[in-house]
Amino acid sequence: MTTLGDITIPKGIQTGPFGSQLHASDYTTFGIGVVMPQDIGDNSVRYENIARIPDATAKPLTKHSLQVGDIVFSRRGDVTRRALIRSTDEHLLCGTGCLRVRIDDGVADSRFVSYQLALPQSKEWLTRHAVGATMANLNTTILSSLPLDIPQLDDQHAIAEVLGALDEKIAANSRTMLISQQLIMSMYQSLPTEGGAHLQDITVVRK
Repeated sequence: MTTLGDITIPKGIQTGPFGSQLHASDYTTFGIGVVMPQDIGDNSVRYENIARIPDATAKPLTKHSLQVGDIVFSRRGDVTRRALIRSTDEHLLCGTGCLRVRIDDGVADSRFVSYQLALPQSKEWLTRHAVGATMANLNTTILSSLPLDIPQLDDQHAIAEVLGALDEKIAANSRTMLISQQLIMSMYQSLPTEGGAHLQDITVVRK
């Protein structure tokens, strides 16, 4: 058994910028995305409502830039939420309220680790050890101490490949369902409304 801190690079677990470094007034609708807790989905970043900052504002915050393989955690609230940064993600910054985990790829596969962090025992440990009377909070010390069962690196790669393929299939199916729903709604809205049949005209009431 090892810990998350044992498989990261030096200072690999880092908090996002403080509020004094990044203000609400800095956010715009264009620019570099800043990952907040609400932008963390199921092991992925959600872009629907992501806040952005101009390139000039992002320059002093380069230490908080995210790279492929990083895992972003919600630092408060639901502390089990995490997102793996993939090659398909855009240039992003770790935002206030989040923690960045950077795995040492000579020791562990970040994809494998991201899946292991979703296991019930990992989530239960994080919830139990988070601090705060009114809202659960994580810090670098707690997250570093999270126990993990890490197999040989080759085994990690193999497991990550299989789970990654399943993730891609699920994502593809979800996109297909969304497109189908949008198409059905578009077709429905294009139907003529005047002189059309009513629901009672095409249904039978059984007594």
